[in-house]
Amino acid sequence: MFYHMSMDHEIILHPQYFG
Repeated sequence: MFYHMSMDHEIILHPQYFG
């Protein structure tokens, strides 16, 4: 469900991961 193609996308999908 979650695609880790770019950091920008990860931040949008999982902002808490980078919090």
